[in-house]
Amino acid sequence: MNLKSMNINTAIVFGLISMTAAHAEVKDYYSECTNKHDRMNNSVVYDCSAHADEKYKKIINSSYKKIHKALKSTYPDKALALEKSQLGWLDYRNNYCSLAGSYAI
Repeated sequence: MNLKSMNINTAIVFGLISMTAAHAEVKDYYSECTNKHDRMNNSVVYDCSAHADEKYKKIINSSYKKIHKALKSTYPDKALALEKSQLGWLDYRNNYCSLAGSYAI
């Protein structure tokens, strides 16, 4: 690994750490939602999961956009690599969740 790639990797890591720290106090939206209900049932789980999913996706997307913007201005090739890796991860997640939702252990 050369010095330039070490600096890029270090910048990415520090960017991720700072953005993670900015969201270190993220609420537990799922528990906050389920605690509002007297009884737990499939409907509550579904509704609260959807609510939490929406909130967390906004936080993740905001962090991603900041990292991508920082990379794109200085290291466009790294920004493209980040895009590709995230698209791959999303494909994996969507397929895994679809499969996991089709059976119960």
